[in-house]
Amino acid sequence: NTFRDMLIVFCADSHVAMFSLERKNLQPNPSVSITKVQEISLSSFIPHPLCVAGLTLTSLVSESVSSKLSPTAKEAESMLVNVSGKLLMFQRDRTGPQIKEETNK
Repeated sequence: NTFRDMLIVFCADSHVAMFSLERKNLQPNPSVSITKVQEISLSSFIPHPLCVAGLTLTSLVSESVSSKLSPTAKEAESMLVNVSGKLLMFQRDRTGPQIKEETNK
């Protein structure tokens, strides 16, 4: 599943891996650079991996966010997981130090 430039993969061991995708526009053969950003274990939240019917990234937030911490347009703020028909929402934790994006590329 993808959200803007992020790829999310649910693995059989109940882990979710998130990857950043970057297109390399080299003519005549364009390619994609894939970088692992984060890996999350959902084993404490789901009874069995086969119970997961769907997984998606979204820009939804459950509470108001101060303007200082407001997300940029390209960041996913939440992960929605459908577990046997029940929808779980995991929101990004912004209380600790955050990785800053490079501005000079």
